[in-house]
Amino acid sequence: MKKKGEKMKHPDPDSLKLVYWDEIMKVYNIIKIKFEEADEVEDGLISIEHFKNIIRSTKFISPKEQNLLIRLQKNQIIKYSELPDMLYNVRFEIASSEIMESSMNDL
Repeated sequence: MKKKGEKMKHPDPDSLKLVYWDEIMKVYNIIKIKFEEADEVEDGLISIEHFKNIIRSTKFISPKEQNLLIRLQKNQIIKYSELPDMLYNVRFEIASSEIMESSMNDL
């Protein structure tokens, strides 16, 4: 239990998942339509270029999230069903860095 006035050092992953997961799944279900259009072989995989174009063209993911999602991709082929977990991890990283930044400002 945190003492009064004690700042959170890192967000709780389970709490953030509760907050973000429904919205992440709504975003995924909307973007999945574009992924499926780009998936000519219908194998659940798209090229990194298609992934970048689709992610950059959506208004449902912030520019900061878009950039981080794209930067974190290491392969030329993306399994788009993994987007919900990728987006959650990106949001967790952003929340963590914002908490760290606000803690640094207090020093």
